Amino acid sequence: KMAAAGMDLVNLPYDTMKLEDTHLSAFDPKYRIADQERDGVGAEILYPTVGRLACAVEDADYKQACNWAYNRWLQEYVSYAPDRLFGLGQTAVRSVAEAIEDFRKFKEMGFKGVMLPCEPSTEVNYHDKSFDPLWRAASELKLPLSFHLATSKASVRIGKAMNNVAPSAMSQPAANAQHDVLRANQDLIGTFIWGGVFERHPDLKIVCVEADASWAPHLMGRMDY
Repeated sequence: KMAAAGMDLVNLPYDTMKLEDTHLSAFDPKYRIADQERDGVGAEILYPTVGRLACAVEDADYKQACNWAYNRWLQEYVSYAPDRLFGLGQTAVRSVAEAIEDFRKFKEMGFKGVMLPCEPSTEVNYHDKSFDPLWRAASELKLPLSFHLATSKASVRIGKAMNNVAPSAMSQPAANAQHDVLRANQDLIGTFIWGGVFERHPDLKIVCVEADASWAPHLMGRMDY
């Protein structure tokens, strides 16, 4: 149900749709290449959808299991056309040592980068110097790090409230709370800047995905102030 590009999202029967009702290119790489040819696309960096939401799961062990189920599937998917389908590995970041090992596995699997959750499954945040070996590994392996929209705990709170699973989780109108999802990426960029991560690792590459960019001048202005 998540592969619904170009469909009428207002009237889409999410609860009754079957796999064959969606775009097969989301599951079968030969259809993906056919779509690329039709649309004049040379190659794609592939980001997850359902896998993206797994980033906000509280249970770190379950999150890691979900990530590796996705990683194994993705490796097979992109192997169909490795010069046109570029995958990004996912890890729960349960520890720096494990994440480094995952990064090395991603490189061996042919992935072109890593998608990390906005919040690691550790007691300290990404700016802590204990993470420096991970950022050094990313730079040495030439694996850019992506932080995607809706990979923070804010997306879980909003989802529960909008579906009346836990209305008390929302202390503001649902539409306004969507800004929490965007702010997670903004806060993360600020964490890396204020935490001196880029100063210690000038070759580190970070991608802010689908969280817009119009806020960047305002954020830069406030940070200068």
